[in-house]
This record gives sequence, structure tokens and C-alpha cells, in this order.
Amino acid sequence: MLMVQYAAGDEKAFTELYGRYRSRAFGYLSKRINDPRTVDELFQQVFFKLHRSREIYQSDQIFSTWFFTICRNVAIDELRRKQRAPLNVELEEEHLEDRSAPDKATQTQDLPRAILALLPERQRKAVRMKFEEDLDFGEIATKLNTTSENVRQLVSRGLRKLKTRLGKGK
Repeated sequence: MLMVQYAAGDEKAFTELYGRYRSRAFGYLSKRINDPRTVDELFQQVFFKLHRSREIYQSDQIFSTWFFTICRNVAIDELRRKQRAPLNVELEEEHLEDRSAPDKATQTQDLPRAILALLPERQRKAVRMKFEEDLDFGEIATKLNTTSENVRQLVSRGLRKLKTRLGKGK
């Protein structure tokens, strides 16, 4: 009921929701992520996503289930981001060496456009949004007008295709 009130513009309802769920959300994230600074950032993301998603909340959903799905997705996205970091560095170090006077910041933030050109357009867009814009799967899904699950597949298949074409595995 509080979430419905918040979606309708009742700021007091948000204050009540925050008071009820802040310690549970923080505890949930702390058990899964070992870095306190990262947990603080993820905690803020959870409530930001709750705010951004308030219009799509359906009153027949159990709020706590919906809320902890947000927490879970934020934690999973962070764990995946940490897991893929070595892949980004590996791709960049090997394939950016022949650029003239490359900027180190650019090397560590962007996948090379020439490498991304190997992908079909939809995969390329999904991979760029994930790695260059650091968007989560839900945000990319909204931009591409698809589901989060489809975005996960696009990114996964795109990375697999890049690794295969670059001789990193089959």
C-alpha cells in the first residue's frame, strides 16, 4: 500500500518505506559484497531504482519480494561487473597497442570501436551500453525496447563472439 501511495506522489510513504527497509537492504547487500564503499554505492542504487521504478510497481505484487528483487539484481550486476573487468583489460591491452599515442583513460574505459565492429548491430549496441555507458541490464532493455534477459543474452553472445574472433576461445 505504501508503494502505491509513493507512486501517486506521497513523499511520506517513501520515508516510511525507507525506514522499514533500509537496514534490511544494507544487510542483504553487506552479506553479498565484501567492500563497504561498494555496499554504500549499491545501497543508494537500490533506492534510486525503487524511485525510478515506482510507476511500474503493481499493487498486486508483494512489496518486499519486489524490493528484494531490486536488491538482488543490483548485487548481481555488481558481481558481474567485477567478474568482467579482467576481460575488458585483456581485450584492450592486446588490441589497442597499435593506436598512435593512445590515452590510458580511454583504453581502460572504452572497448575499441574496431573490435566492436565485428558484432551485429544489436549486440554491438548492447555491449557498448554495458561497458562504455556502464548501464545495467534493465536500463539497456528500456533503451533497446526489450527484456533484461534478452539484453543479458545479447551481451553474453557478443562477448563470446569477440573472444572467438580474437582467438581467445571457441
